[in-house]
Amino acid sequence: MPLRKKLIEVALPLDAINKASAREKSIRHGHPSTLHLWWAQRPLAAARAVIFAQMVDDPASWPEEFPTEAAQEAERRRLFRLIEQLVLWENTTNEELLEQARNEIRRSWRRTCAEHRDHPQAAELFDPERLPAFHDPFAGGGSLPLEAQRLGLEAHASDLNPVAVLINKAMIEIPPKFAGMPPVNPEARAQMAKDRELGMEREWRGAEGLAEDVRYYGEWMRDEAGRCIGHPAKGMVASCSNAIYGYASGNETCGRAAWKLKSGSARSPRHSTRKGICSRGMAATWRTHSAPGLASCRPHPIWPPCQRTSQCGDIC
Repeated sequence: MPLRKKLIEVALPLDAINKASAREKSIRHGHPSTLHLWWAQRPLAAARAVIFAQMVDDPASWPEEFPTEAAQEAERRRLFRLIEQLVLWENTTNEELLEQARNEIRRSWRRTCAEHRDHPQAAELFDPERLPAFHDPFAGGGSLPLEAQRLGLEAHASDLNPVAVLINKAMIEIPPKFAGMPPVNPEARAQMAKDRELGMEREWRGAEGLAEDVRYYGEWMRDEAGRCIGHPAKGMVASCSNAIYGYASGNETCGRAAWKLKSGSARSPRHSTRKGICSRGMAATWRTHSAPGLASCRPHPIWPPCQRTSQCGDIC
């Protein structure tokens, strides 16, 4: 049986792959890195290109179809052009282009199955209607299993880190369960009812319905958190390296480290620096803004700062 090489073993359009991979660093919307930053996140463009190239045969492997070097080179260039389009961020969800890539993978797989039809386990291992599964045992940020799934392969991922497991569940396990299903949130359901009355029912492709629900309930959770914490104009919230501080009007809170208020009303405050002793007897300085009840504490350059960091902590 002749040795059949895959495209990745012969050549790749590296310039196009590298350029698309470098560009991903500046992309935030829709990228897995927005779900959770992973310190070894593989570029989606590189992952897609590598998986495609290792599944597709190099034209030189099939001299019966491409008998001359010129024919082989022409076919290789055609595959290169497909990869160059495939790695572009704008084509990440281009179903027409992705289907072309899946067809090339199926074509190579059927060749392999036909060549191994006499294998004793051919029915199990070389089913031309079922592509081989993909498994990444150290999936990390999930780029490889995600792109394998995008290219039509059954993807499996594993990792020892529970964060990596959660990332992969969110990207490759949960979305397929809701593929093609409409959203269930009340706002979307009301809109769909109106569309049906007008004869304009929408088709929800892929995980669009799930994404709509995540967006709706994410905004609901954000609004509920804001309601419970309090409106910025009524109860100021400031962030610190050690804690989240809540404010009651008229209170000035000392903390472990310097912090700044997150408030539109405190963008350009007039302030004065004062010294005092907190309820635990620790000397501290703090800055009082002109807006009522807003204080920005700073450790005293000599005396240790107030050590209490609970909500609405020591009143200085």
